[in-house]
Order: sequence, then C-alpha cells, then structure tokens
Amino acid sequence: MKWATHNDGVFSSALDDVPEIPQDMDLPAFMFNFRPSFRPDPSKAIWYIDPKSGKETTYADCLKRTNFLSKALYNEYGVGKDDVVLIFSPNSQEFATCCWATMQLGGIISAANPSYQAGELAYQITTVSKTNNIKAMITHPASLETAREAAKQAGLDSRLISLMEEASQSVSVPTIGDLITKHQSGKDFTRYKFSAGEAKSKIAFLSFSSGTTGLPKAVMISHYNVMANVLQYNQFRQGRYAPNKSRCLAVLPFYHIYGLVVVLHSQLFAGVALIVLPKFELSVFLSLIPKYKVDLFYIVPPMAVMLVKSPEAQKADLTSMKDIMIGAAPLAGDVLKAFRKRVPQAAIGQGYGMTETSTVVTSAPSSIKYPDFPAGSIGILLSNCQLRIIDTEGKAQGVGKIGELLIKSPSNTMGYLNNKKATDDTFRDGWVHTGDEAYIDEDGAIFITDRIKELIKTNGMQVAPAELEGLLLGHPQIQDACVVGVKDEMKGELPKAFVVLTSDAQAQINNNAQEQKRKQEMVINFVKEKTIRYKHLSGGVEFIDAIPKNPSGKLLRRILRDRANAKAKL
Repeated sequence: MKWATHNDGVFSSALDDVPEIPQDMDLPAFMFNFRPSFRPDPSKAIWYIDPKSGKETTYADCLKRTNFLSKALYNEYGVGKDDVVLIFSPNSQEFATCCWATMQLGGIISAANPSYQAGELAYQITTVSKTNNIKAMITHPASLETAREAAKQAGLDSRLISLMEEASQSVSVPTIGDLITKHQSGKDFTRYKFSAGEAKSKIAFLSFSSGTTGLPKAVMISHYNVMANVLQYNQFRQGRYAPNKSRCLAVLPFYHIYGLVVVLHSQLFAGVALIVLPKFELSVFLSLIPKYKVDLFYIVPPMAVMLVKSPEAQKADLTSMKDIMIGAAPLAGDVLKAFRKRVPQAAIGQGYGMTETSTVVTSAPSSIKYPDFPAGSIGILLSNCQLRIIDTEGKAQGVGKIGELLIKSPSNTMGYLNNKKATDDTFRDGWVHTGDEAYIDEDGAIFITDRIKELIKTNGMQVAPAELEGLLLGHPQIQDACVVGVKDEMKGELPKAFVVLTSDAQAQINNNAQEQKRKQEMVINFVKEKTIRYKHLSGGVEFIDAIPKNPSGKLLRRILRDRANAKAKL
C-alpha cells in the first residue's frame, strides 16, 4: 500500500484530511464540546479510573471541577489573559483540570519536570517571566521545598504556590481543593472569548524543549496546534480502540509533550478512560493491566525492554493488551520483534514527534492488519502532514535517500518564546527542521538513521550537551569539556563527559589510578548535585588531553561519540 504521495521533493500523507480544525475555540471547549463524526458522545464517557479505589470520574465531574477551579484561580490569583500558571507536579487526575481552568481565563500553562532541582526550575520561571506574568504555581507536596527555593531564586512570591493534592503532614499551603472551597460562593469568572482565527495565535502551553541544540527553550504551542494533533491522531487510530470502553495506563509524564497531547488529551477526546499513575513502577504497572483489563498503552523504549526481558514481566498477565505505541526514542528492531512475540494479540508500532511539532506526526499502521510493515520504521505520515528530506546543501532528496527530516503539519508550533534566532534556525517557511537524519521508502514508510542535532536522548528525555558542558566549565579543576551520548540498550543513550583537567589537577592523577577514580567521582557528583537525574553523567567521565575541535573552535562531538561507543562495546 502506498502511504504517501510524492511531488517535487515533497512527500504528502495519502490519508484523508482531518475534519476542519476549529480556529475560534479554546482547548477546553474543544475537549468538552467539539464532536466530529468519529468522536463518541463525550458526555457519556468515564474520563478517569482511580488505580487504587477503582472510583470513576465522569465527563460531568471534570466539567464541573474545571469551572470551579477557573473561578478559584480568578478570585485568588487574578489569572487572566496571557498570565501563566506553572505546574510542577507528577501526573494527577487534576492535571488537565488545572490546564483547562487556566485556559478558560485566557491563561497559559507551563509545566515543569517535578524532579527538577531548584536551579533548573528557577531557569524555567525566569525564562517565562521575561514576557509573561506567572500568577500561580501548582506543585506536589513532595516538590514543595524545591518549588519554594526556585521561587526564591527567581524572585517569585512564594505565596503564589498551591498544592495539587493534600500533603501527608500539615503545611501552610492551600491545595487547589481548598481554593475551590474558599471561592465556591465568590464572584464568578468571565470566560475568555476567542476572536475569529485566534486559536492559531493564542498560546495554550509554554513547553520546554532543547530544540536542536543549546539550553532548554520555551516552545509556544497554540490551542490550534493541540486540537490539530488530537484530530490527526484520533482519525488515524479509528478502529483500534473501543470508545467509552477502552482503558489506558497514563504513566508517561504529562509535563512532557508525548504524555500531554498523545495520552492526556487524545485519549480523553477518544472516550478512553485514563488510569493515571504518578510514575512508572514495573510491579504496579503489571498489576493494573489484568485488574482493569487495560488495552491501550503509550510507552518509551526502556519500558518495552522491561516488558520483554524482565522476569517479573514474563510471568505477568498481558492478554488484555491490544494496541501499543512506542515513542520518544527509537527502539531496536530485534527488541520490537521480541515484544511482538510476547504479546502476539497486540498491535505494536513506533511513532515520531517532538515538542516543536506538538506532537506525533508519524505512526505505524496496525502491525496486525499490516504484518509486513517494517518493524524498524517510525511509521507513516499522519493526515495533513508533509515531509521533505534534504542534504547538507538544502537540496531535496528522493525515495531511499538519507538526509535531514523536515516536517510540515498544522500541529507545527509557533516557535520559541522570545528567541528569534533559535526560531529562525528551526522553523523555516512552514517547515520544522527536526535535526534527525532519515529516509522514506517507496511505500511511504519512514526510517530514522541518525541524529544530526547534538541532543542526547536518555529514557525519552532530551539532554543538551551544551548545558552540561557549561556546568562542568564552572568547576575550578576543569579546563575544557565535551558531553556526548553513549548507546545503552535500556535508556537509549547515557550522557558521558570527556574532561580536560587544569594542569594542577592533571598532575595529581598522573600515574595515580586511585586519585583518577576520585576525581571522576568528583565530576559525577558535581553534576548530580545540580541537575535532574536523567542529566547525570551515567555514561561516565573520561579524562583526555584535549577536546577535538575544528579550525573555528567548534567541538567535534562525533569523534568523541564514536570513541565512547567503541569503548562501550568492548
């Protein structure tokens, strides 16, 4: 079957176009009221199932809760047009409520990784605050002290902090439930009304991504972008779930674009009940599958590896699994084939997307309906999507030719907040330059072959080498540094640092293996104390005499990356 058409260097999806994407509607109205022909009646859907108690939360419950919280945010913090509410919390049934309640007031959500250290969260606060007022921060009790410290560092009033849920011990910080109770009988809020076409320009989310290089940047995601992708993905997956009956384990983090759009919004829109988990724990994950007869799964490669290789998973009941999508990083073909043998009744495939394309732009057709579709492919173009493959000179490449992957989609975002240079580098003439090397075959199946961009992908998360290098260069005993990714079966890649020590520090380790090991641990701990877990130097530290560079001074990462991966195979 031909999955794409080709004309003058542009490959277009051969799938039918999606229904007209709303341009004068906000995301909450879309989720609660918009109903194309393939969407079941949302008012009859169960939206959440509590994993412990089994308690069900309905469409009506979510709508009521969203309106109550809009009223509370308006009265307590004065949230209005273009104001930001920052969410610093693991997954919760209240996550979407916080998003939609803010958007009904014309506000914007910026979600942060709940495992951030204070300095990392302060960076996000400071970046957003340059152009938008942060009116509130909603955090988890376990992250409260980090939130307070980050607020202090960034100059944000700590009285703007509230909790997503009750703390196990008494703290003088209100929960969003407390705020709802406090303002339930107060002044009602005025819902922000979109003008014609405003959905395309009104920011819904400021989600942080490293783009193709450098420090994390705030990606401006419009209401239109999210609505477009929800329609694209749901139209593609018709027939692969049972509306108002299917259940999905929502374990991918909602602060990450994959969990936010593909899981949280797309599944609720489709009438799929979410069983929300704050984090991935294999034993819990496996126990819930038969308990709730979960049939839909969105996972990342390390989870797939565990489900194939873990002794615990080998004993588990996985018979309810029907449809599984693997994304955020490539999965080796042999692991994918082993996974298909483990759950032969399930359709398993890979997809591709990024924060800048908000989110998924390719996905594999059903491996049951199309068993010959190549296992190593990231899938086919979704409806309304186009791609180009270009060489280093920008010349379009044809079928089977490798080059940089460019994507055009209605879900392509608006660019980076207050960062014209980075926007101009990545977003050009309607195309997102992904920084990934790929090719497309004659049938329209797409394959990623390498990463042109410098980002390291570990456990589905992006690590910018420049960020860690800048941190390392702040250490008094380090003269120069280069960070690369080392291939790892479980996590995809691990950050490894090549370090040039100062002359005094180098003299201390010469012919002294014990001192060398101590200094390696010193470097590892230096990064560990200042960054989130996935940025730790889990690939190790290697001391070298000089970092290879070209005549203009640019780091030649490929040389060190090849060296690191060659050593890893020994």
